[in-house]
Amino acid sequence: MKNVNPLFPTMGSQPSILMLSRWLSPFILFIPIAISLRHGFLHNFVYSIALFLAVFFITVVFRNRFGKMEPTLGEKLFQHFTTDGYDLTVALLRLLSFFQLYLLALGGAYILHALFLISMQVSMFIFLLLAIFMVQFKPGAPHRHHVKVGLFLLTITGLLVYIFMTKSLEQVYNGVRLYHPYLLYVDGKSVGMFFIVSFLILCGKLIIDPITWQALVKLRSRQSYRSPYMVAFVWSSIGIAFAAITYAMVYIGFFHGIVTVFENLFSFLNQEFIYMTLAILFIYILLDTFEMETRIFNRYRENDQNRFPYGLFLLVPFMYGTSWLHDFLTLFFLFGIVYAAFLPAFIKLLWTKSTLSIHFPLTIIFSSGIGYLSLLRLQFEIGVLIAFGLSVYLSLVKFEPTEKESISNT
Repeated sequence: MKNVNPLFPTMGSQPSILMLSRWLSPFILFIPIAISLRHGFLHNFVYSIALFLAVFFITVVFRNRFGKMEPTLGEKLFQHFTTDGYDLTVALLRLLSFFQLYLLALGGAYILHALFLISMQVSMFIFLLLAIFMVQFKPGAPHRHHVKVGLFLLTITGLLVYIFMTKSLEQVYNGVRLYHPYLLYVDGKSVGMFFIVSFLILCGKLIIDPITWQALVKLRSRQSYRSPYMVAFVWSSIGIAFAAITYAMVYIGFFHGIVTVFENLFSFLNQEFIYMTLAILFIYILLDTFEMETRIFNRYRENDQNRFPYGLFLLVPFMYGTSWLHDFLTLFFLFGIVYAAFLPAFIKLLWTKSTLSIHFPLTIIFSSGIGYLSLLRLQFEIGVLIAFGLSVYLSLVKFEPTEKESISNT
């Protein structure tokens, strides 16, 4: 990083495919299901709209700000920070990357738990062992992103067709009403708040992602932005598709969380070959995204070697009896506070031409800290808004850098 290495190498000729492959993660695969089960259909639909608008907003921001030869995220940080500010900002980005790795491991644990009916701790341990193999040996084909995205979209389409051809819509609707009528309940007062908070979190997540950053840089050089808008449409539709599958699984009967969706799905498919193939595909998607995230995680180090984040194994024992560690929606809001605090600061980074000091990452830390303290009395949504509002205010305050010199290239 101190030699101005980019956080991610230059990609091929299809940045939109890489963006789709990059975000086949729990934010697309699991959180929409969690939202549907916790809040109902309308909140999941609003989440999908927020996802679409977040991609649209970030694309417009980059389109209006970026030139044809814009630096990578690593180079941008290198050019505009003092030594202390740079080191602390990279540490924050590394922490969020570690969180993303944990979410991927948790998603893999859910699939293995539903498939083999083993404990979540053992399931996560097995997934991390598979991830070590994926990271160290990288058994991926050159066009693996095309294959990964194509197989995933084909599988989702096939599942929807199969489910709604074998179970009529009336039966599925009656099942939803019988077992979980709250799935169709609409709380108009909370929908608007949920939309705003989801939009802020997703915008913050996208703007600090080095792969998304580099893809938009490449698209800017081509002066073509139609593909990210199509990516946004595909991303948003995936969440709605998973919600439809969730409601179909409700019809089967016993139901108490995300893992039941996959348990019911595997039993519903009935044929061992079919549900094993489906499980292998989902595990491969999560492992491939895990390997991509690990490369980003390691690029935040001075020594750019591809090392596995073994610290994830330390979290496995704590999953027992700690409900929030395996609750996707809670984790979404919990770390969403940090993402929301990052958003105003990074928008300022896009427009600044001066050197930024350690006040930049301290703004994010302070805003996030106050957001977390507010959770003692307030809901997650309010905590996200507090962190975002404080970050906006502190980002607009003029701080003089304490260290004028740039980072040494040596």
